[in-house]
Amino acid sequence: MFTISVKRNDIMGQFHNSLLLGDVASRVKILESAGQLRLAHMTAQTHGLTAEADALAEKLVFDAQRRKTQADPSDDSLPVIKLPAPKPNSKLLFPPIPINRLSDSNWPLLRKRRGKFDQILEQGNKFVPESVDLAPSQDSKWEPDEPIGNDTESKDQWGQPFEDPENISKDALSPEQEEEQGGEWEPDIDIPEISDPQGPSIASKDKFISIPPPGSAPAQLWCINSNLAADHVAAGSFESAMKLLNQQIGAVNFTNLKPYFLKLFMSSRLQLPSIPSLPPLNVYLNRNIENTSARHSLPLLPLDLASQLDKLQLGYQHTTKGKFSDALSVFQSILCSLPFIVVESRNQINEIKELIDISREYVVGLIMELKRKDVQNDPDGQVRNAELAAYFTNCNLQPTHLVLCLRSAINICVKLNNYGIAHSFANRLLDLNPPANVVNWTKKVARYCEQNQLKDSIEMRYNARNPFTVCGYSFTPIYRGNDAARCPYCSQTFLSKYNGQVCSVCQIAQIGKEVSGLQVFPSSRFNK
Repeated sequence: MFTISVKRNDIMGQFHNSLLLGDVASRVKILESAGQLRLAHMTAQTHGLTAEADALAEKLVFDAQRRKTQADPSDDSLPVIKLPAPKPNSKLLFPPIPINRLSDSNWPLLRKRRGKFDQILEQGNKFVPESVDLAPSQDSKWEPDEPIGNDTESKDQWGQPFEDPENISKDALSPEQEEEQGGEWEPDIDIPEISDPQGPSIASKDKFISIPPPGSAPAQLWCINSNLAADHVAAGSFESAMKLLNQQIGAVNFTNLKPYFLKLFMSSRLQLPSIPSLPPLNVYLNRNIENTSARHSLPLLPLDLASQLDKLQLGYQHTTKGKFSDALSVFQSILCSLPFIVVESRNQINEIKELIDISREYVVGLIMELKRKDVQNDPDGQVRNAELAAYFTNCNLQPTHLVLCLRSAINICVKLNNYGIAHSFANRLLDLNPPANVVNWTKKVARYCEQNQLKDSIEMRYNARNPFTVCGYSFTPIYRGNDAARCPYCSQTFLSKYNGQVCSVCQIAQIGKEVSGLQVFPSSRFNK
């Protein structure tokens, strides 16, 4: 390319190619020829070309003196030129060194024997005369025995006169004569037509060779081999994954799922750097190492059931310590991760469903507890404070956390003089077999409520004798027999007026949508 740019007199092309080649000397010459003496001097001085730098410095002084003389001929003093010095921490501009060099490689060479025609080709066409005269000479002894004239007919070896081929036409013989000439020479064997078992001939003009189509990409095979949304996300087919999630769990809000989409996609492949100026090589990771055939190719997924169980324990710890915001984030992340879990046995499907139920109960309870803390200092919100504390005790929590919820609800109800409700909470707390100090405190509160005849001073929307569920939007009780809508993914109940909206608990699915159900285990058609 540098030679081509020189022949084209392309100064910019010469400079670019000298940069790519790391040819500093050529770069200095190009800058000097272009009139950029200072830049050429700086380039030579930076790269350690002392002789070229001194020569360019003299040229700069001469050029400055010439311009000064033209401006003022009477001034004979030498001009003072300040040439910048290179920075001490400057780096030389060189292209990357190639990994494989042709000059260093030991290519295998095959010895070729010299043939008979090699010497002839090297010596040229020396054995062929330049011209050949086919006319007979005067003293040639190849004279005819008999003169050839008009009276004499030339005859063939059969004694028959020669016939001029131009005088013989195609219809000179009759069909009977043609049949007589065939005679015994005609073959009398009828051979049937036999088809070529090897197919049409390659050399046939009206046939062509069909090039086999290219194979499917690994990411495309993942989509073909699986009906799970996680595999489609890992393959990069986000659109088909969203359709599967919409059909299976009614997902309509994918904002919270975006980090998990990107995590699955980036964790299923590696990029290996190649030689300079070439893109990296993509390596697709398969999770079924035992069978690597194209039919069983499936992506490696970073999420599994064990990691979600560890998250569950972390959420329990935050709840015990009273870090309700952190615990809420952990349980919501579990709900977002479970659609991308792939299990290896059908027994693990029940564990996935149990994880969804546990996370749902804690998310609802923690949201109500955070709302209760916002209104607990409001004088007009004391009733709502007590109702939310009572609803929190209706969630299916771990016994340790349920003990804490009941103690908080008892304390709030006693302060509101609702002794009947507080007494019912005390009985539930004693049934959980709490520690001894909690038992003594609970019994003391129960006797105090009995002394006040179990009266409730303030009416609350809470009835412990009538089973109910809590609406995920209004956080009010939905008693048995009332109309309710349900989230197709987390199964949280809502009032019927919230049908069609996005679930406030999982923040993924559409309330009331008909779905086929979450798929975390490949079906029989894809698991062969």
